Amino acid sequence: MGDYGYLHIGRVINQDEASGGYYLESVALARDRKWGPCPSCVAGLQPGDRVVMAATGTSRDNLIILGALDPRYPDISDIPGLTAALAAKADQTALDAVNTALDARLDSVEALDVTQNSRLTSIESLNTTQNTRLDGIDTLNTTQNTRLTTAEGTIVSHTGQISAIQQFSQVFQAAHEFDVYGDLYSSFPRIWTSNIRTLTPQAVYIWRTRVRVAAGVARLRVIVQAAGTGAGSCTASLLTSSTAAGPYTLAGTANNTLTATGAQDFTFTSANVSAGTYIILMLWCNNSYTVAPKIVALQNAVQVNAGGLNPTIVFGVKTGQASPPTSITITDGTWTADNAPIWIAAAN
Repeated sequence: MGDYGYLHIGRVINQDEASGGYYLESVALARDRKWGPCPSCVAGLQPGDRVVMAATGTSRDNLIILGALDPRYPDISDIPGLTAALAAKADQTALDAVNTALDARLDSVEALDVTQNSRLTSIESLNTTQNTRLDGIDTLNTTQNTRLTTAEGTIVSHTGQISAIQQFSQVFQAAHEFDVYGDLYSSFPRIWTSNIRTLTPQAVYIWRTRVRVAAGVARLRVIVQAAGTGAGSCTASLLTSSTAAGPYTLAGTANNTLTATGAQDFTFTSANVSAGTYIILMLWCNNSYTVAPKIVALQNAVQVNAGGLNPTIVFGVKTGQASPPTSITITDGTWTADNAPIWIAAAN
């Protein structure tokens, strides 16, 4: 601002319509004189606006408006009044009132702290109670787990007892069917035959059991639900072994076309079987049927065969056999568990 000399503060009186400049008053320059019209770097000034002025030459009479002051800031002339207003507000009574209000706020905050501490104490007590209850639940769970383990053991024991009863029942059922039909040994009671099975050509079906009572076997039988047609024929064989795994050797065999319904026998020369030995009843059909026969069977034997193909196998099947076997080893890995087995029986 070296080109303009001193700066002055003034107030806009009005605007000169001819020149567009503004008439100003400035206490610093003259208390009772009006200056102007002065050109302005700021447009749109209103009467009463405070501005900053500078001399445009060596004479202070040549002034120009450089900028406008923020109306929020007090004029120097207003400072004594502001000082008096502050002094009026800042007397002891007002300060005491402020202190009283602050004390009341602090008392309120302290009371709130006491309340919150009480609530925190209650929460901590509740947590202790809940921990105690959870410990009780953990103890109860341990007790229940022990009881469940005991119950599971009892169930396993009962399962074995039920199996024994079922086997016993089968013995009595078999005895009944011997009295009525002459069946010495059968793959399962006739009353269980809930399925009809179409015989697959060149498939070997076997049922293994342990001989309970010594007897002479001269016939094997199946029950035909739908007769076969064509030139087909089936072979039924009795095979025996001293062990469950075998090998089982041929003791008797016969053929039947199964072209009639009802119980159909395969009759051969009587073969004696001893108590405590093992037998297999086997059925095989050739591929010369126009329509293969259907015989009665069991719906599901999954649990019976649950042990897999091992020496305790009950029902098995093997497909793609061009002729009926004369020797069988059920542990040779070639047999599949038959879970919908045929009904087949031995008679004397």
